[in-house]
Amino acid sequence: MKSITLILLAACGLMLPHTGLAQVAPAQFNSLKDIVGTVPKQSIIALQGGGKRAEPAAMQANEFLRTNAVTKGASLHIRVLKVERAPGVAHAWRILAADETLRAGSTSILVKLIAYFSEAQTAAVAKVKSGEQITIVGKLGRCDFTSTDKLHLHIDMDETVIQ
Repeated sequence: MKSITLILLAACGLMLPHTGLAQVAPAQFNSLKDIVGTVPKQSIIALQGGGKRAEPAAMQANEFLRTNAVTKGASLHIRVLKVERAPGVAHAWRILAADETLRAGSTSILVKLIAYFSEAQTAAVAKVKSGEQITIVGKLGRCDFTSTDKLHLHIDMDETVIQ
């Protein structure tokens, strides 16, 4: 009986209509482009140009990222803009990455990334200098689009270590 139920559930899953939002994010992102690549193409196209008209698409894309990217692991190469003590008590350090512009089709996205580190990472963070290229590994926290004059993707990484 159990196997019949599983077969029926699998068959029903195969017959669900394709909405374009059924993509599944990988468990590990290896680039900023991987993260953006999980957002459905129709949402990326609607984000083009930013501004007020892109706000509904940004809300849809953010919901998708919240479900399919936030809390997933990532290993990213960044250029360091600034290393500083993190405000508050949740994290000891933060590294601000230099802004990076990505192209997704004909849509231009300015990515702003901040990586947060625990006190245990102090020795590794202390060695990092502005302008240096590093690889960071951690978990995606904030991951969302804002649409002002330009389209921005904000990414915060938690539980970050330097590789």
